[in-house]
This record gives sequence, structure tokens and C-alpha cells, in this order.
Amino acid sequence: MAATEISIDDRNLIIEVVLDTQWLFEGFQRTKGSELVGRIARFFQSNPNWNATGYNQKIAQLAGTSIDNINLLEMYWGNWGQYSKYSKFANETIPYLGHPTQSQVFIPVYIVLSLLTFAVIVTRMYSRMTIAGLVRSYDWVLLGGFVMTLALGMQNAIILSTSTYYRGVWDKTWLDFQAEQDSSLSASILYPLTVVLIKSSLLLFYYNLSVWNPLRWATVATGFCVVANALATIFAWCFQCNPALPWKHQNYMDPEGVCLVDTWKLEVATGSVNIITDILIWIIPIPMIWKMQLSLRERIISIFTLGVGALACIACAIRVRLINMAWYGSSDESNASIICIWTITELYLAQICASIPSIRALVLSKAPRLLGSESADRKENIYDKYNHYDQFPDFTSQTSLDKSSPEVSVIAREHLEKRADNRV
Repeated sequence: MAATEISIDDRNLIIEVVLDTQWLFEGFQRTKGSELVGRIARFFQSNPNWNATGYNQKIAQLAGTSIDNINLLEMYWGNWGQYSKYSKFANETIPYLGHPTQSQVFIPVYIVLSLLTFAVIVTRMYSRMTIAGLVRSYDWVLLGGFVMTLALGMQNAIILSTSTYYRGVWDKTWLDFQAEQDSSLSASILYPLTVVLIKSSLLLFYYNLSVWNPLRWATVATGFCVVANALATIFAWCFQCNPALPWKHQNYMDPEGVCLVDTWKLEVATGSVNIITDILIWIIPIPMIWKMQLSLRERIISIFTLGVGALACIACAIRVRLINMAWYGSSDESNASIICIWTITELYLAQICASIPSIRALVLSKAPRLLGSESADRKENIYDKYNHYDQFPDFTSQTSLDKSSPEVSVIAREHLEKRADNRV
């Protein structure tokens, strides 16, 4: 028998038997699931009369657990005959499942993307300080998103190389299973929080881009959807079950426990909303760009600069698809390392794409010929003829903003604010 010949239903049955057996063997939480299933299967084979007096006491002694736990498991399976049959099947089938491990690609990909994104954000900060003389609030928000992405990646790297290195529960201990569940829950909370910071940074940038009401209302509405989706994700994962942590000791078999949240539907629903808000964020500024008095070439460049964020949308869609395949696909498709790779890729790509406008502004300022543009310094120096901030042109008006590219509009506004803050 090959692993590919074992059906998904049989595989899920084996996983259930292994986890139940690991939970039962309370005194052997550091022993692999396959070994514990073998012990209980051999016990049932040697003691076929499961209606005999003192049968439960023998199992309790074997597993190093209490009679209450034994009675709870017997009640869950209906009778020991049922559990005996399935534990025998699991014990005979596990050797054919092999020992699948996590992909080793995640750590190098994580390191490369972290260094690349760090370089991009440093360049972004340098651009702000060089051109505007200060770092804006949305820059700090994005930096917070980078730090949280870094933390999420470090957590994934640690857990993938320790507790979840082996993908099959039969190769893990009960403590490994608990560590995996704890890590999954914390990652499910960290991810939406990181997404909120990254998207909030972009929305704050768009909000400050113009006083055009349709643009501002669009950013506010999209921001509300982003925050609402993140809160729904966090609360649904935290309180999906009652008790809240069903994998902890007695809670795993708690007859009073209930899990009302279908986590697969939760992932698909919140992931879909995440993709939709990604698309909205990257198309929000396009109508405003088209209203500006720019050449067709400059409009196309500005739209392309802001539109590269579509790459993050694609990464998010791939991540949702992989999660779906992990639930209902083959064992090869349940590789958590691959899902983590696309999660980190999505977050880092969003940060890189969000930094492109400020990097383009830096290039326009320092090396305009690379983009075939006039020196940004010449454009900024025309404001030096004004001796007082009150004499500045009204950059808050739509007319003035219509004459500049999105990057120059923000630079002009920041220049005005800096001069106003430093007035005598």
C-alpha cells in the first residue's frame, strides 16, 4: 500500500485516533503518537474482552491517566470495540503514510525578503527626511507593520523547525501538537493586526494626498472595512470554541464543549474580504490621478507606481487558495511552510509596493534623468521666493493639486507644513 492509495477520509480517521490516543496517554506526553497507537492496539489485541470487570482500570494504568479520562473517551467512541477496531487500523496504516516534513525553503525566503524590505523602508525614511524634512505618521505606521511582519516570520521559522517539522501527527508528541495549536492561534491574531497597519499606512497617505472629498470618503470607508475584517478574524479565532483552548488537557474531550466557528469558512470569508480591500486600496487614487493636469505619460507612470500593489493582491489570493487546499487537498498540499512563505511574501510585497511612491519621489529629486523628468529641486526652489508661509500658494486647494503628480502634491503639502511650523 502506498500513501497515495490512502483516502482523505481514512487519513482523517487516523489523525483523530492518534490525537485521541495522545490525549488519553496523559503520562506519556513526550512520546510520539505512532508509538502510543501501537501500545493501545496491542493492549486491545491482548485483552479482547472489553466488557470484563476492571477493564477501564487496566487502560488507565497503561496510559498513566485517570478513570475519568478513560470513561470520557469510552463515551466519545461509544464502546471500546469501536475504538479497538480503529486503533488497529491506524496502527497498521501509519507505516504507509511515511514521515512527511516541512519544506526547508521558508527560512531563506524569509531572510531575503526581510533584508530587501528593510532596505526599501530605510530608503523610504531617507526620502522623507531628505525631501520633506520629517517622517510622516503613515511612515511610522508602516514601520510598525514591518516589525510585526518580522516577528510573525520569526515565530513561523521557529515553529516550523521544531514542533511542526514533521507534518504527520503520528510523528509528533502531544506537547508538539499543543505547541502547534498555540502557534497557529497567535499567527492568526498577528496576521490581521499586521495587515491593518500596512493598509492603514496606505490609506493615511491617500487621505493626505488631496482634499478631494470622494477620495477621502473612499479611504475612510475602506479603512472601516479593513479594521472590521481584522476584528472579526481575531475574535472568531480567539473564541471559536468554548472552552476557548480545546486542545488543552481536558478541554480536548470536554463533552460540554462546542466549536461554533467553521475555521475553513472563516479563512475563506476573511481572506476574500482582504483581497477585495487590497484591490480597493490600489484603485482608490486612480480617479484623482486622472483628474490632475498631467501628460498621458505621467498619468500612466503614476498609475503604474501605485498599481504595483496588485502583486500583493495576487500573493494574498494564492495564500487563501493554499489554505483551502490544506483543508481538502492531499498531504503534499498541506505543507504549512508553503502557506507561511506566501503569507510573508504578501505582507512584505505590500510594504514594498507602499514605499514605491516615496522612492520615486527620491529618484525625481536626486536623479530625475533616470525617469526622464525635470529636477525636483528646481520645482521646490520656486517656493523660496516667499518670505512668509501665508504667502505660499494654496496647496490645499484642488486647483493647485491638479497641477502636480501625487508624489509632488504630498511633498508640496509637507513643505508648506514644515515652513508653517518653523515660522517666527
